[in-house]
Amino acid sequence: MAERDPWGRWRRRMVLWTLTWAGPGVLVAWIAFDEAQAVSVVAGAALGFANFLLLARGVFRALGDGASDAKTPLIASLRWLGTALATAGILWYMAGRPEGLAGGFTLSLVAFVCAALRSADDLSHEPPAERRPGADARD
Repeated sequence: MAERDPWGRWRRRMVLWTLTWAGPGVLVAWIAFDEAQAVSVVAGAALGFANFLLLARGVFRALGDGASDAKTPLIASLRWLGTALATAGILWYMAGRPEGLAGGFTLSLVAFVCAALRSADDLSHEPPAERRPGADARD
């Protein structure tokens, strides 16, 4: 039975795509480099996941309500500040590497794009027949 909540479906897809991309990325980092690099990839993927999840939640709220509330700019600026502070903290205190952090963040960006592409049909307001052929065959 298909879930009716587009935010719930998108969030589930984001988790699955992040695990799908970050899992092999961590494994490759561990085999090719060392455990510090693998930990950096995990930290970058987690940081990117949290960042993109908050971004998507804001977009879903804005699209669902038809208009954003007065707190939206404040929340967006706090999200960016939080991401910057978390990045600085990870790089300063963790025995990881910046390239692993960037790699993990990039993997979460790819997961974000994959989840968004898979959810495009859920968010479209056009009837399925008017979209493209084969659109109904997707989950």
